[in-house]
Amino acid sequence: MYLCEVVSLGLLLYLTSVVAEPLVVWATVPVLVYTAIITHFLARPEPERCFYLSFSWDVSFVLMGLAAMAVDLFVGAPVPSPTG
Repeated sequence: MYLCEVVSLGLLLYLTSVVAEPLVVWATVPVLVYTAIITHFLARPEPERCFYLSFSWDVSFVLMGLAAMAVDLFVGAPVPSPTG
């Protein structure tokens, strides 16, 4: 799971160089920190912790999307028109 964190961080670093508003990408980094902490504390062999790890990990995707949307709304990045 730590490898997923490192790959995700690498992808986010790449995205900061290709997107119009890199602040939106940087807003998702705290969610990566959140998932790393969850992995560290809940990735244990005890079966009762597996549910919490799974739920906490799945919630991180929702948090990442909400963080990106909130910063995008705050920054006010232009929305492309459907006709180009």
